[in-house]
Amino acid sequence: MRSHAIITLPLAASSLASSLNHPPISSFSLETGQSLGSRQLDVDDTGTTMELLFQETDSGSPVLVYGTAYGDIVGWDLRMKGDAFKLENDIKQGLTQIHS
Repeated sequence: MRSHAIITLPLAASSLASSLNHPPISSFSLETGQSLGSRQLDVDDTGTTMELLFQETDSGSPVLVYGTAYGDIVGWDLRMKGDAFKLENDIKQGLTQIHS
């Protein structure tokens, strides 16, 4: 299996998120170095993380959006435990990409 790492920063650049080819997805404060949270993916169900992107919102808190190897696109509001949204895609329908 090919190894890859993904890192993304929001526009305000106060935090960063990262993922290696195996979960978890982790988010950290650049100001304090403290963990803002992490999320373990079920690689058998969703596959590994393929893309990460912070999407700015009107609330002032960005949503971390990630795409998986099996085609799902998931929004994770770091203030919440659950998903902000989840778009499921069958890999048979083709590849997905995340755009800001």
